[in-house]
Amino acid sequence: MSLNDILQDFMRKLSGPAYIEDLFTDEFVQAHTNATSIKDLLGREGIVDQTTFDKWVKSDADAFCQDNTDFASYGTMENAAAKELLNVRKQRSNNGEAITKPPVDQNPFSLISIEVNYVAK
Repeated sequence: MSLNDILQDFMRKLSGPAYIEDLFTDEFVQAHTNATSIKDLLGREGIVDQTTFDKWVKSDADAFCQDNTDFASYGTMENAAAKELLNVRKQRSNNGEAITKPPVDQNPFSLISIEVNYVAK
């Protein structure tokens, strides 16, 4: 097995489900938008739970991201956030911590789950 195969396998293990607020941290959102949090940003679109989020991703996400973020599409924004999340998960894994932590806030927005599929470039 080559080093590249080992790294790809490790990235696949670190990819997977994440809560929206894990993927789009406040720091990430503040660096790339004029919002303070992902809840603040997506609240502008009326996103309050998994159903409204899934519908938004399929219809309006790219246009919204072009107008309200540093990214040309939702996929580009998600990939950038996933790259940062991958680093956090590596750090947690190295420290023996849980890779995905359940949200502290149990409201429907905080429970939105995203499948993280980081694409290395």
